Amino acid sequence: LAVTAHPETSKTPARPADRPTLTVAAEGACWVVSDGVRAWHVGAGPHLIDRIEVAGREVGRDVSLVSLWQDGPDDDVSRPQRESWSGRVEDVTVEQSGPDRAVLLLTGHHRPDGATARNGDAWLTFRVRLVFSAGRPDVLVQHTFVWDGDAATDFLAGLGVRVAVPLREQPWNRHVRLSGPLHDGRI
Repeated sequence: LAVTAHPETSKTPARPADRPTLTVAAEGACWVVSDGVRAWHVGAGPHLIDRIEVAGREVGRDVSLVSLWQDGPDDDVSRPQRESWSGRVEDVTVEQSGPDRAVLLLTGHHRPDGATARNGDAWLTFRVRLVFSAGRPDVLVQHTFVWDGDAATDFLAGLGVRVAVPLREQPWNRHVRLSGPLHDGRI
């Protein structure tokens, strides 16, 4: 069996001038992913994304992982103690930096929002990949966590993402729209 390799003779098509490109740039202690219209500010600390801007106007901030720890299972006899915890990003790694796609890997742990009855001050080690695509307003959030709690005393009662959104319109004209693919009639 003989295999012969031939170099590609066709050229890669030129990128259209009107097609947006992504840039990833260090700005102080954070990374800024931008396509010229939208910008996402990402860094280590209490938030996955510190600030989201569209055309220079802030449309979101303080995107955070949140969890709810409880000290026992739900049952009809007792009510378990619950505590709010939040994810803390300890490291940000740029895995891919454009021009069509950018990927940032964020790693960290959940920490208590206040005093805790839990034995230990960190749990739920996580890895979050933020995937940005040129010209797209959405960000793919790929969240993986490691259950590193005690099966007898640590119970996960809730897990989610919190986003602060500035509401600039009059109180009677504030709307929230949820979108995404439908699964069994739900988003």
